[in-house]
Amino acid sequence: MRAAQKLFSLKQSDIFESFNPMEMGRLLGVVEELELPKHHIIFAPGIPSEAIYFIERGRVRLTRLSPEGKTVILALLGPGDLIGEAAWESGEHDSYAETVEDTRLYQIGREPFKNFVRENPDFGLRLIQIIGVRLKEAQARIEDLVFRPVPSRVARLLLNLAESHGKVTPNGIRVEFRLTHQEIANLVGSSRVTVTQILNRFRQSHWIEIESKRVTIFNLNALEDLVRQPWGAS
Repeated sequence: MRAAQKLFSLKQSDIFESFNPMEMGRLLGVVEELELPKHHIIFAPGIPSEAIYFIERGRVRLTRLSPEGKTVILALLGPGDLIGEAAWESGEHDSYAETVEDTRLYQIGREPFKNFVRENPDFGLRLIQIIGVRLKEAQARIEDLVFRPVPSRVARLLLNLAESHGKVTPNGIRVEFRLTHQEIANLVGSSRVTVTQILNRFRQSHWIEIESKRVTIFNLNALEDLVRQPWGAS
């Protein structure tokens, strides 16, 4: 039963869509299932990269510490995402990966993963696309930090979270990640006080609501309009 569930979960991801039945069978033979509690550190900087991880259920946060000791959130990842692929060539992790809720991962050893890449060109291309998307997102965040005012950064973050981790409800789009104001501040490169003021403005305008650290977006158009404003406008 568990093997069938693993197969179903892996086939739902477009990462493995190019695998034929024989390759899927080989993949199931090298995949190890991990049940991890909230706040479990999957890997940390300097740790050798021994495996790649596929998120079947739950959420994971990738972070890095600045030279001043400040936590910088690199990515928020959920079901269907890979973790650790950025370190598979260098052989060593340069960031922290921490579960933010109870999480089920499928672990694939470094060497079997490399073999799958060598033997399946479509899989290799998909992996390059994933890394490219991550780099593009990082570049966009750098541009935001340099050019965009903080309200626009917060609006764009909420839109991105709605797209990648949103669930449509009768009341609006609910972001499935629980985020504190401090975590949002870390993501947009601002202070918690400033972010709290901006979120309160959004709530008073009935664009969003926050309950149990989950954001529900009522007015996507308003957030999109704010993002489209000329950079420098507040």
